[in-house]
Amino acid sequence: MGVYLIELLDLLERWRDEGVAVGRAVLVRTYGSAPRPEGAVLLATADGRIAGSVSGGCVEAAVVLDI
Repeated sequence: MGVYLIELLDLLERWRDEGVAVGRAVLVRTYGSAPRPEGAVLLATADGRIAGSVSGGCVEAAVVLDI
């Protein structure tokens, strides 16, 4: 497990301990060119905090809306 993923998991635990609603997105498959590799992770909170990335920005906004 990479350092970056460990940092995201630590942040996820902290937000959950604070009672913050958190959504998670994981990029499981890409087709053609993609801004992020398969396995990329995004965490987002209902109040708009974002950590990580799975796209060029459009998916991140959609995850926040779905929390």
